[in-house]
Amino acid sequence: MGPASQHRSIHVYAGAAAIAWTAVALLSFVLYARLAHQGVLALAAAQARASFQKDLAYRRWVTARGGVYVPVSERSPPNPHLHAIERDITTPSGRQLTLVNPAYMTRQVLEDERARGGSPGRITSDAPMRPENAPDEWESRAIVKLRSGATEVVEEVDRDHPVLRYMGRLLGEDRCAGCHPDVRPGEVRGGISTQVELPEYFAVADAQIEQVGAAHAIVWALGLIGISGGAVRARRRVGEREREREARDALEQELAHARRLEALGRLAGGVAHDLNNLLSPILGNAELALERLPPGELRQDLEDIREAAERARLLTQQLLAFGRKQVLSVEPIDPSETIEALAPMLRRLVGDAVELRTELAGGLPAVRADRAQLGAALLNLAANARDAMPGGGVLRFATGLEEVGEERAGRVGIAPGPHVSITVSDTGQGIDEATRTRLFEPFFTTKPAGNGLGLASAHGTVRQLGGGIEVESVSGGGATFRVLLPAVAEAPAVRAAPPGPAPRGTETVLLAEDEPSVRRYAASVLSALGYHVLSAEGGEEALRLAGHHVGEIHALVSDLRMPRLGGPELRERLAAQRPGIATVFMTGYAGDSLGPARAAPDGTIVLPKPVTPADLAVAVRRVLDARARATTTPAPGDQPPSAASRSCADSHSA
Repeated sequence: MGPASQHRSIHVYAGAAAIAWTAVALLSFVLYARLAHQGVLALAAAQARASFQKDLAYRRWVTARGGVYVPVSERSPPNPHLHAIERDITTPSGRQLTLVNPAYMTRQVLEDERARGGSPGRITSDAPMRPENAPDEWESRAIVKLRSGATEVVEEVDRDHPVLRYMGRLLGEDRCAGCHPDVRPGEVRGGISTQVELPEYFAVADAQIEQVGAAHAIVWALGLIGISGGAVRARRRVGEREREREARDALEQELAHARRLEALGRLAGGVAHDLNNLLSPILGNAELALERLPPGELRQDLEDIREAAERARLLTQQLLAFGRKQVLSVEPIDPSETIEALAPMLRRLVGDAVELRTELAGGLPAVRADRAQLGAALLNLAANARDAMPGGGVLRFATGLEEVGEERAGRVGIAPGPHVSITVSDTGQGIDEATRTRLFEPFFTTKPAGNGLGLASAHGTVRQLGGGIEVESVSGGGATFRVLLPAVAEAPAVRAAPPGPAPRGTETVLLAEDEPSVRRYAASVLSALGYHVLSAEGGEEALRLAGHHVGEIHALVSDLRMPRLGGPELRERLAAQRPGIATVFMTGYAGDSLGPARAAPDGTIVLPKPVTPADLAVAVRRVLDARARATTTPAPGDQPPSAASRSCADSHSA
């Protein structure tokens, strides 16, 4: 359809819209007038209902107390229908009082209300004991409806002028038997009727209808103006439609790209799990063999194997970091102290041609992070900055505290509030707009020898810690990467001491691992460290071994993900038989087993694969020592530990 045809269509649609709008305005006004009448009736019914509830509340109050005493008067003589022992009493001062029952009181209250000009109301029954309580024609019909199951009767009655009549039911109670022996509890005895004069209500409604009618006329006129303006804008939109279609196509491509990245993240986790299972025996057995071999050609071959396995280990860690599925040991840390400790490694990484400057603020709040993984992310950012300055330059690390507002938080993808910032800026070539939009894509790189995982893994690590990365850059003007991590009110954890010799032990360890090569390797490491190892190829066999083992089992070393019975379920069932068992979980990918919102159970360590002999030795010794401290309380008069036990403890604490 050409522009001329589109303009003709717009004129036709605008005319049809004007006619339809006029019809809608008229219909709306008519419907409002009808609803206003219904609203008047509903309001009057609400007033009548409230009056009835008030009278019923007074009646219940009197019923609950068996009546009230009032002075005897011409208007309030003793009730001849009330058979009570103390119906009439004389006060010490000589006043004559008579007992007024609920119906007597309600009738007088309603008479007083009518005398003051209030809503006319009366108590009535189809079998009244007093002639003045006899129902009129409408009340008789209403009582019949109440006896048929209705809880209330509301009708508009048009006599000389419109009136709304209302009747609510009165039910028999146990206390009514004093005056009405034939009344059964729960039986409808009659009701309290009220009538509301409607002319005043209708007068208010008519005034509102006039105002709404004027408002409808204004809205109708504004609608016609809007239709005309819309027609003008529609003609303008004809030229913009193609641009909108192109923008929509771009958004669809971006969404498809995001879905591909999510699928790639899931794939990365699965691949990393299998790779880590393969790398554990390769890396571990290579280290064990290197400890036993003298220098020579065979030793060089093993060192090459270990180096290749280490590179593969780094690659799997980057894959997991990109997919945000790595196992993190999160603790409160001081970001400035972390960068200060990282400075020597940063200087070696960037080389002599790049000047490293640090501007680290003191007294910053802590952030909850994995010290090693955060350091690896910062090293990746530093390596990226170094590559952007091939001829040398300045690399600056700075820390500070920033309050992130709603708009900025939404742009970065973090929660608003106080954040600690780690700024990494360089004086290099800068980043053009096309590259900046793809910076954190996995396997995207502008470097001939790059694998495209450095920035992707850094971004994944920061996102997994609840933070985000801002990027500011112009081509030729350097780049600034700002890491924002949520500030916490916890004190920073003390850095662990450098590891010493692999700690040993003599306790019994139950090993559960479904991968044979990993199981043999882990059993070999633990046996070499002096532990008595019970080796099982899965969770179910581990339970059987534990059930047949007579002695104590001090620790469980288990793969996190195993067929039929995984590590967490195995530990839970073992803990029921052997409370407080120390546990080390090994995993190549913890995402499917623990989940992003679940932490490792208390008293356990999650050890990411590939597991080195030193990692396994330290983790097992740590959980065993923690278990010993938790279960052993020195008693007064105990003998001090022997020299041999002190020596063993010293070696364990290394």
